[in-house]
Amino acid sequence: MELYGENQFKVRSYQTAVYNLERTALELIELDEKQLAELPGVGKSIAATIQEINQTGVSGSLDNLLKQTPKGIQELLKVKGIGARKIKTAWDQLGVETAEELLSAAMRGELAELSGFGKKTQDKIRGKLLASIYPISI
Repeated sequence: MELYGENQFKVRSYQTAVYNLERTALELIELDEKQLAELPGVGKSIAATIQEINQTGVSGSLDNLLKQTPKGIQELLKVKGIGARKIKTAWDQLGVETAEELLSAAMRGELAELSGFGKKTQDKIRGKLLASIYPISI
């Protein structure tokens, strides 16, 4: 949702709900929509999404977003330590769509020139990408 400029309050609501739900021992599939909405951080809208997943196995909203998002961007979102906002900025301003392209931009110093980045952030991203693309095992 962050990649597509969704309202930050809505994004934060989903993040809070996920955080809370990951820590509950309840089986969400056993709860109805009303019970789901009563859980901490879960309101009517998120409860409806959970119910949709429980009934169909997918979220139509998430499916639509994933269909619009290049596979490389989806993979970048899995790299720990690089947030969606940074990925969105690099995608929008540099056309970066893969980890290799983002690493290349970092190596050329292009990330440091983007608003909200700087050299320190560029170096951090370069380190995270090198570790994810070329993991070292001894």
